[in-house]
Amino acid sequence: MKINPEFEALIPPLSDAELDALRASLLKEGRALDPLIVWRGVVLDGHNRYRMCTELGLPFTTTEIDLPDEAAARQWIFEHQIARRNLMPDQIIMLAVERGLELPAHLRTHANVRRARLIKGSPQAQRVIGSKTYRLTLAENAWKRANGVEIKRAPAKRAAPAPERPPATAAREATPAEVEQAYRVKAETRNLARKNRELLAELTTAKDALEGIEQLTSAELPPIKQTEFHGGKRDATAVSPLADVHAETFVHPEDTPRHNIYTLSIAELRMARFFESVLWATNLARERFYVRNLVLPLLGDFITGTIHEENIATAQVGPNSALLFVQACIETGVRKMAANFERVDVPCQVGNHGRTSKKMGNSTAVERALEWLMYHALARVTADLPNVHWHIPRSTHGYLTIYGNDAHFHHGHELRYSGGVLGIAVPAEKATSLGWDRARKAAYNYFAHHHRQSNPTPTVIMSGSMIGYDAYAMNRCKAPFEPPQQVFDLIDSKRGRSLYLPLWVSDPEAELKLWEAERDVHEKGMQLGIGAP
Repeated sequence: MKINPEFEALIPPLSDAELDALRASLLKEGRALDPLIVWRGVVLDGHNRYRMCTELGLPFTTTEIDLPDEAAARQWIFEHQIARRNLMPDQIIMLAVERGLELPAHLRTHANVRRARLIKGSPQAQRVIGSKTYRLTLAENAWKRANGVEIKRAPAKRAAPAPERPPATAAREATPAEVEQAYRVKAETRNLARKNRELLAELTTAKDALEGIEQLTSAELPPIKQTEFHGGKRDATAVSPLADVHAETFVHPEDTPRHNIYTLSIAELRMARFFESVLWATNLARERFYVRNLVLPLLGDFITGTIHEENIATAQVGPNSALLFVQACIETGVRKMAANFERVDVPCQVGNHGRTSKKMGNSTAVERALEWLMYHALARVTADLPNVHWHIPRSTHGYLTIYGNDAHFHHGHELRYSGGVLGIAVPAEKATSLGWDRARKAAYNYFAHHHRQSNPTPTVIMSGSMIGYDAYAMNRCKAPFEPPQQVFDLIDSKRGRSLYLPLWVSDPEAELKLWEAERDVHEKGMQLGIGAP
């Protein structure tokens, strides 16, 4: 491998500072990172790297390119170098003229070709173009000084100086280093302006994400951590949401073809069966896992409230009485869970029904929710249970860290579903990945609201309802039949979601007996236009 002096002369030489920087880079890396470009054993690109690596004993690599002849090699060197240097178009034209090479395609315009011909024919002739070629004249003179070519100047024509004024000092012509520095400063200014625009865009995105996090989060619960792996079992945490109880709503068995019945007595029975089902599923999982922790998300709509006129007609009791009824049922269940788990975490999210306002607000949704008041009351009456931790945020979204991954809890009323054939999982995944995950990434997402239980995706689980199939689900939502159910989810400390079970909360035979005992009361209530007299 050799260096052709004619080829090397086609390349504008590096300054002393650039050579020192190149040498320092080679010593730091211990090798030449970029390969040398070689044609038929002659170096086309990397002359300085080749000399320094040879001098310092550093390794380098080569890349052979195929060119037809020496003229093509000269043209390749020229175009490759001007692509790597911050050269102005006038400098490129000057280099092409002096080295007898063709202009690059992107500069091959009529005006540039005319400039090149003027420079090639007579260095002085190009001055007739006017002041627009001043930078070209500077570049031409800079190149001539670097190559030892005499610069011929026309005699200056100046008017005789006035007697009272000293003669004007001739303007100093820029040196090659100053011209090169000016071009470098201009290129660096462009790069800094571009980086400034990019940083401003990133700052705006970061501010938006920070505002979203502030709205969606509140005081954090201590994370659930992995404790042991031995004994053939791993730690796991049970997650079982409770939602859509609608305790005071009366459902007559003839409201739908599936003969679902719902009264206060049946609501109490189903909530008791829910907590028993959680223990049943946990004992099943404990055959293969250490299940010491339970996450019991309360996801809202425990009462129906009075947001619609029909809700008033089907209510067996008022909202406050319904809340006290639900609170007693949940307190009983929480105490049972506390006796069977080492730790019970209760994330609390409000629904869209039990509110005191006509419309569901955004920042005011929690403050105007009756369920939020019930959650605080439950936290107080269970304060004697040290292993029960309540998380009651002022946001409609809550988070809990389970084995290093965040779990996201919300009621689900913010999801829009229009009956797509693939189910609610599609809009849920879309809203999660394109919306909430950009504020805070969650590995598990739990919600309810839609009174149906869909097949879980890797990140999303939707719980069913306690009230079950009613006239609203059939006539308004046109939803398929689904029995009253909730869901049990098991999070493996090593492998994530590992067990998913539906929890059947309805006992048809026991509920029918309750209905037969209370039929007359409810039938009379229907005649009076209320759920129960």
